[in-house]
Amino acid sequence: ILPLHVNSELYGFIGLDDRHVSRKRSTEDIAILQIAAGIISTALEKETAITSLTQNEKLLNTTGQVARIGGWEFEIEHHRLKWTAEMFQILETNPEQDISLEYWINYFTPRSRKTLESALKKAIENTRQFDVELEILTGNKLRKWVHVIGKPEKELGRTVKIIGVLQDITERKQYEEEITVSLKEKELLLKEIHHRVKNNMQVISSLLRLQAGAITDEKALEALKEGQERIRAMSLVYNKLHQSGNLAVINFDEYARELVTDLVRSYAINPSGIKISIEVDHIRLNVDQAIPCGLIINELIVNTLKYAFTYQQPGNLWVSLKDKRRGLVELVVGDNGAGMPGDIDIDDTKTLGLQLVKSLTEHQLGGKLSLDRSQGAVFTIVFRRKKEELNASKNTGC
Repeated sequence: ILPLHVNSELYGFIGLDDRHVSRKRSTEDIAILQIAAGIISTALEKETAITSLTQNEKLLNTTGQVARIGGWEFEIEHHRLKWTAEMFQILETNPEQDISLEYWINYFTPRSRKTLESALKKAIENTRQFDVELEILTGNKLRKWVHVIGKPEKELGRTVKIIGVLQDITERKQYEEEITVSLKEKELLLKEIHHRVKNNMQVISSLLRLQAGAITDEKALEALKEGQERIRAMSLVYNKLHQSGNLAVINFDEYARELVTDLVRSYAINPSGIKISIEVDHIRLNVDQAIPCGLIINELIVNTLKYAFTYQQPGNLWVSLKDKRRGLVELVVGDNGAGMPGDIDIDDTKTLGLQLVKSLTEHQLGGKLSLDRSQGAVFTIVFRRKKEELNASKNTGC
């Protein structure tokens, strides 16, 4: 008896048995038995390999059918194209049809045909792999989208064949188109909302202006004017969002310059008397942070224009917004005027404007407010940008 191995594993045993006469086996008997064992082992290994290959082919074909993926191979020298069965199903053509590269290319729409021909040419000449999404017209005259990948194989420095896959991505393309249409509708709706909010704020501002015409009390008039300025600061944010291609964030540098310019014009300040400096990095903020920042700038600029300088007194007024490390933003509004009275504590102030600045800084922006009284009044607000704005700035190189 000798062991029988298949693929290096014990499969069973093989032996010789004399049913009538018991005798000792000769060397020739053992050699014959070993030859028989070798033949049987080889046959069993071949059968196992064929079975395994068949199972793998079935699995591969099933996978291709489920994923709607076909395989193809183009031999350069013989100009010969080979397909898997799934290719015929995707293209909806007769499996018995003789195929060629020209036959295959004709299934693509004119623009896609040029793209595929260019990709094949580069793959052959430069051994460059390609990955393209193309449109085809099937044998049943149906339009489909396919994802085509081709990988060149080379010998002795030149491309000898291109092996690739083709996947039906028509459903995915349809979903993408539906999502794109839906997003455009939502963008139009959001843009209209921003526009209406801006218009409503302008209406409120106009009503306050009309109301001011019937008031003679100076303090009441001043309060109405401050209310108008705050509404204008918020309205300007929505105006920028309405004008922007991105309805989630605005370029705050443009907003800050326009806001400061409007305030100076509103308070009839002589530009030659007060030197105004605006240094703002190209920072993008969403509406949740842009409005508090705008209101803070509005309050501090108005306070400076009203109290920092006496009549005809020259001075400097500056606004700076800097993009710091780790997503931090530093907003500075300062002047070299009369400065803040010593009895005013920004942590416990009774004035509405400073209360609003402190509240917006801490509760809306989650930042910190500080005041430098050494030369005039310099307010510094430091806050962290939200992640979505930080990612938007990185994507636009800000």
